[in-house]
Amino acid sequence: MIALFQILVATAICIYGILLLIRLLNKMEKDILESWLGFLKFFLGTFVIGLLGFFAKLSYENRQMAVTESEQIGKYVENAMLNDIESR
Repeated sequence: MIALFQILVATAICIYGILLLIRLLNKMEKDILESWLGFLKFFLGTFVIGLLGFFAKLSYENRQMAVTESEQIGKYVENAMLNDIESR
């Protein structure tokens, strides 16, 4: 219930922000608008590249953890299959 309320509040804030941005863009001069749009493109591009790098690193770390876990399980199974009880 709380999560739904938070989603609704966040959505309302985003819609309000978009409406304010549209009002601001309608009042701006063309050269100022172009410079702001250039900055926005740069910022969004940097943000997207950062997110891609973060998720690539996260995926790599998860795969490395899975490989390490698999190796440890393999060593455990090898040790459990030994006939010599003292070495277990």
